Amino acid sequence: LGAKVGAAFAGGPAGYLLWHRGFGTSNGHYIAPGELTESMLDAYTHPTTWTTEQIGGPNGFAAQQGGEHRLASLGADIWHTQDAFTFVRTPRTGDVTIQARVESFKEGNDWAKAGVMLRAGLGAASAHISMTLTPVNGAAFLVRPSEGAETTISSLWGVKAPYWVRVSRTGDLFVGSVSADGQTWKEVGRVTGPAPTKVYAGLAASGAGGLVRARISKATIRP
Repeated sequence: LGAKVGAAFAGGPAGYLLWHRGFGTSNGHYIAPGELTESMLDAYTHPTTWTTEQIGGPNGFAAQQGGEHRLASLGADIWHTQDAFTFVRTPRTGDVTIQARVESFKEGNDWAKAGVMLRAGLGAASAHISMTLTPVNGAAFLVRPSEGAETTISSLWGVKAPYWVRVSRTGDLFVGSVSADGQTWKEVGRVTGPAPTKVYAGLAASGAGGLVRARISKATIRP
């Protein structure tokens, strides 16, 4: 990582991001919630075929080093009828499975979230299916079945990073699972319902009211 991105993973006041103006320099300052702007985010690139989205407004950034993605978010949450989080996504059509290993959390409150998501659109209220981990509240399978609907949750307690998460779609069936080793999977929840042919598959992180910094590795999407 260059200084622009790597600096934001250094120490600093809780709930703040360190904004660096230039590559390889130290002339930066901490950004409080609400101060992050689209022009700031433009300086952070995600050098992959994936695209970084700020769902619900500017709230963080994402970067990649080798096979590891690093997401930072000051987003309000992935919850209720609207979301605010950092989303690293790619479009997919038809049946799809996305899985990844959530390596660690830094900061974030007890309900901060990081994991994988299939999302119908890029609006704050879009329908989605997500399989996430939290720092202390285990795994959370999150479902918003339609635009603007209330989000439901199925939890699996006692699960902590590093841990694998997966969401799969087969027709109108969506299943969320977790795994300690990426080989043997435990289902956390499932839901059946109509969904658009095209969805966005990707990695998600939300601070749930504070700053969260998550490391996610070994992300794969098939087919």
